Amino acid sequence: MESQGITAEVSLHRETGPYRLLARAPGLSFSLGENRRLTMTELRMQARGERLPQEGSEIQPGEVHIALDTLSLSDESSPERAFDLGKLHYQVDLAVTGDFLDLNARIGAQTLRTGDQEHGPADYDFSASHLNIPALLQIRERYRALQDDPQMATQPFAVLGAVGEPLQQLLQQQPVFKVDRLAFQTADGQTQASARLAMGALDPAASGNLLAMLGRLELQAELKLPEALALSLADRRGAFPEEDAGVARMRMLAQRTQLQRLVDQGYLVREDGLLHTRVEMRQGAIMLNGKPLGGNS
Repeated sequence: MESQGITAEVSLHRETGPYRLLARAPGLSFSLGENRRLTMTELRMQARGERLPQEGSEIQPGEVHIALDTLSLSDESSPERAFDLGKLHYQVDLAVTGDFLDLNARIGAQTLRTGDQEHGPADYDFSASHLNIPALLQIRERYRALQDDPQMATQPFAVLGAVGEPLQQLLQQQPVFKVDRLAFQTADGQTQASARLAMGALDPAASGNLLAMLGRLELQAELKLPEALALSLADRRGAFPEEDAGVARMRMLAQRTQLQRLVDQGYLVREDGLLHTRVEMRQGAIMLNGKPLGGNS
């Protein structure tokens, strides 16, 4: 690691009570291998919070703010993995009430370049509320124990089996998870999304049955993206590098026809070159713009 003039100021009590941290580094650079390097400039960090007196408490209320003028990754062996971010900010706020945690996080960059594409300004805000702390800590410990067997750690049902009991405890408290804002630029325009995932009305019959409880999760989401980007994502030219030009045109026409059909059916709304839809999932049923997916209305 290479650094330039790191300074820090720390204020805290010996065991419990408030704490404060201020830090600054004009420049930091890390080698991530033979041909990769992560570089940041003008790092500024502020943190403050409260250390709780409970023995073994690992989640403390407080807030952390981090700002960077630039953050870049260079990769000589794989240039497509390189990126450059400008005016990056990161903020996390944690609030603890009894055994429950509320989290709010905001991440953004004024400029975000990958390869020759500019995606800034970009913002990602997410939050979670009413998270049961003992259940969270148990989930973490059980998942860590699963890491001793990497093959098991990649099996979804093995993971669910390992964390099932504390996950049920977490869901029984009806937490709410939200993507408050996801926004970034593309060559075709801005893409925006938001989502909310929460437990529906609890069914006593589902108590003790993790899969039944997962089936009670309700999702609401909203997505707006450029129509040209939607067509580009649907286009699978990379999968057919030797495809005849005439066949490619027919495939693109079929994609446009399918897209128009979704607009005509009301699943998508087209406005000023953008496609917009609202997604709802409740008790296994999916609706787009208030219309049942696969329905006739």
